Amino acid sequence: MLSAGYAGLLVRTAGPAAPRWLVPALGAAALLAVVSVLVALAIRPARVAGGVALGMATVAVMLAPAVGSVTLVARGGGAFDTPFESERLARAVDVLFFDTPALAARALPAIEQARAGAPYLMATQSAAVASVFSYPSGQEVLPIGGFTGTQPTPTLSQLRADIAAGRFHLVLAFPSGDPRLVWIAGHCRQLPGGQPPFVSYYCRPTDAG
Repeated sequence: MLSAGYAGLLVRTAGPAAPRWLVPALGAAALLAVVSVLVALAIRPARVAGGVALGMATVAVMLAPAVGSVTLVARGGGAFDTPFESERLARAVDVLFFDTPALAARALPAIEQARAGAPYLMATQSAAVASVFSYPSGQEVLPIGGFTGTQPTPTLSQLRADIAAGRFHLVLAFPSGDPRLVWIAGHCRQLPGGQPPFVSYYCRPTDAG
């Protein structure tokens, strides 16, 4: 009954977010399943005992997922939630996937105005940040450095060419030693009122030199 044992271990690490009775219930279900299998092996014919053993084994394996599913539904959880997660983790998920995109959505009118018809809504350091603005707007955001913000594309020369062509104006980045961000910080105008740790810049085609 390794599945039930592993489920019990996961439930124990969840702390107070999981029902206290679930671990003992998993242990009891696993023990009854083992006893049922042993009885089924000892009895001939073993059809009835085998059915009982199969039923107890199913209960032992499915108890934790079933309780987790019911718990999620009862508290109104969604696709980004996991069973028995702590309140701190649940809040972090809500901030990341709900509060932050909602905040970005409220800023979209001002961002669209500053966009001034550029093909890209803006440029951001990393695709993870880009997704926060691309998701609620449906617009394309240029990710500097790919998903992690550290990838070599786009290159500095490509960024300068994009700025010279007016493909984007706004840049949202972290303070960084990345040569691309250092160049943007040195050539584009830093906007006031940024939300730490982000720094916002406005780049004009003439800034590309």
